[in-house]
Amino acid sequence: MRGPIAPPKNIVILAMDEDSFKQGTQFYQSDPQKYSYLEPLQTSPPKRAAYATAIDRLMSAKARSVSVDVVFDAPSGHGAKDDQQFQAVLKKYAGRVTLAAQYDVEQAPQGEQLELILPNSIFQTSPGSIGFINYPISPDGRFHLLGSQYPKLEVQNYRLKAQGYSPNW
Repeated sequence: MRGPIAPPKNIVILAMDEDSFKQGTQFYQSDPQKYSYLEPLQTSPPKRAAYATAIDRLMSAKARSVSVDVVFDAPSGHGAKDDQQFQAVLKKYAGRVTLAAQYDVEQAPQGEQLELILPNSIFQTSPGSIGFINYPISPDGRFHLLGSQYPKLEVQNYRLKAQGYSPNW
């Protein structure tokens, strides 16, 4: 109804997608010494050092804050050194890097349970910033509510299901 809306010029979205990983792998394999900075992207999932590098470069380029849409709830599968690199960058920019938290609905013997999955405590800084990555999606496929509304709507949905109704956000 409003027509096209120009995106804000002060927001950058950096995506580490499959195409980026493929391209990074090709460059790295062509000359590992020249492209050594791409080494953290050679595994799936990528090393946390890759996220640390991205955050550090964005902050060095004068970003005011960075949000990471990945839940780092468990130790890295690449060892303690990988976690330490990530942790050092988070401490360096404490309060300016927002890490993801996620609500997870689990089936339990007593019914559904809504669990909040937080970043691993080794990554939580003071000051810290944590953001929810669950957003209620409206029937039109858009986000109209904040992530903080997600647990409230899950409780409402549970009650509606118990009464035989289908939830409709």
